[in-house]
Amino acid sequence: MAHDGQARDDTDETTRAIMEHKQAARKQAYARRRAHAQSRAQAGEQCAALLGASTLLDGVHTAACYVSMGTEISTMPLLALFARRGVRTMVPRLGSGTQIGWTAVDASELRTLTHAEKPAHGTAAPRRAERAGTRGQRARRMAT
Repeated sequence: MAHDGQARDDTDETTRAIMEHKQAARKQAYARRRAHAQSRAQAGEQCAALLGASTLLDGVHTAACYVSMGTEISTMPLLALFARRGVRTMVPRLGSGTQIGWTAVDASELRTLTHAEKPAHGTAAPRRAERAGTRGQRARRMAT
């Protein structure tokens, strides 16, 4: 029986060591990504410039795009391009629990979205630069 207890202790110690190593590696990776914020912004600008110079948006009336946050390449330039072109843009919205829906965002609302450098823990909801409209108008937008 002592042998079984020793094996369990060794497993627990190994598991703890692995988790500590993973956490340290994760922190290093995030630090490297944060250090390249300007590169991510430039990459987003380049993506939007390439798309804008192409014919891929010709005849497009609706597009779907996530709102970038954290260490993701910025999608703000793409959202701005859609707004300038009058493209109806769908962005994901979190519901209760794990529910995710898509909401049409008009050009004026697209201009209020910002890249969240550090998203709120446990959420993927975009931050707004400013809250436009009345509470009723916001509720109608969220319901669409």
